[in-house]
Amino acid sequence: MNTTKLTPVDDEKFDEYVASLAAYPKIQKLISNEFGTLALKEFLDSLLADTRDHTRQGFPPAESESLLKLSLLNTKYLEKMTGQDFSEDLSFGSSLSEWALPPNF
Repeated sequence: MNTTKLTPVDDEKFDEYVASLAAYPKIQKLISNEFGTLALKEFLDSLLADTRDHTRQGFPPAESESLLKLSLLNTKYLEKMTGQDFSEDLSFGSSLSEWALPPNF
């Protein structure tokens, strides 16, 4: 497996999504440092999934949207880089192929 880190192609949108997480500097730093890695995929999956029997408050809508977009970007990059299909490996229960990126994504 290739371990070279990827750089987001669309820096403007990547930076916008990361910037929207300003209230969570540790998450911002982790995303910036680990983008394109399986470790980040697993971390973002864990943030987006309810693993605490509905006791987790969750993120505000805007931050949730950014985390989801960053998760999808990271997964797509991982698939492109490794040739591996991660669609069956989603923690939040649906196939990645069912998720459609918006046209401006």
